[in-house]
Amino acid sequence: MVTKKKNDEMNLDGVSFEAALKELEEMVNKLENGEMELEDCLKGFERSTKLLHFCENKLNETEKKLEILRKTSNDKAEFQKFDRQG
Repeated sequence: MVTKKKNDEMNLDGVSFEAALKELEEMVNKLENGEMELEDCLKGFERSTKLLHFCENKLNETEKKLEILRKTSNDKAEFQKFDRQG
């Protein structure tokens, strides 16, 4: 059973890409330097995995949006909204 606290710790709603990346870098440093107890390492690894997926998804979405950016016939950039469904 997942506790409410664990859900709160794993929630990334409203987190910016930059904040997630910074937290991920800090967590990796702590894990690499052995600054955490074994149980905290497991939690840190779990959080890091979630942060990594979050950052990857943000980058993929941004890349797709940039692919949609195109030149119009009058050389003005036109942005078309990316449809995640297809």
